[in-house]
Amino acid sequence: MQKGWLILMSRFEEAVKFATEVYAGKQRKGSINPFVLHPLETAAVAAGLTVDEDILIAALLHDAIEDAGCSPDLIEKKFGRRVLLLVLGDTEPESDDWMTRKVAMIDYLKNSASKEEKIIVLSDRLSNLRSIYNDLREMGKDMWAVFHVQSDPDVQQWYYREVIDNMTEFRGTTAYEELCELERKVFGV
Repeated sequence: MQKGWLILMSRFEEAVKFATEVYAGKQRKGSINPFVLHPLETAAVAAGLTVDEDILIAALLHDAIEDAGCSPDLIEKKFGRRVLLLVLGDTEPESDDWMTRKVAMIDYLKNSASKEEKIIVLSDRLSNLRSIYNDLREMGKDMWAVFHVQSDPDVQQWYYREVIDNMTEFRGTTAYEELCELERKVFGV
């Protein structure tokens, strides 16, 4: 048992190092915090839902293509096809239109996302909503201006409500219940 754990940790630690390099120099939207803190938190949330190392690695790399310009081929080469496919499951389609991207993600969650892919999406959205909640507490409603593309809280609420409604298989888990609670706190429902 311990030997297997050491192998898992070695591969996961390699992914942490890689993620740190991929996200180097990037900052979280509206923050001075290093961007890598978000994927690390996403992986930590995912670890509360699974011990599958591919899922945990994909959680670390979920923004690598979309936000850091990492090559899908590089992810596959370093961590395998399954990790790449899991990362792609939380990578929004290329579009300048916020609503088009979010509708595509909701459609994906409704119709074709696997439970493994949903773990990453749930973990990512929980990390995002934690940041929104903390920023809202610090900055008040001015915080919404950080979202240059979609700063309407009602539209943001629609999106998070749709995510929650398509994650019901996780009811009763700490991550799902926290996501629901933060959605209520952030959007006042």
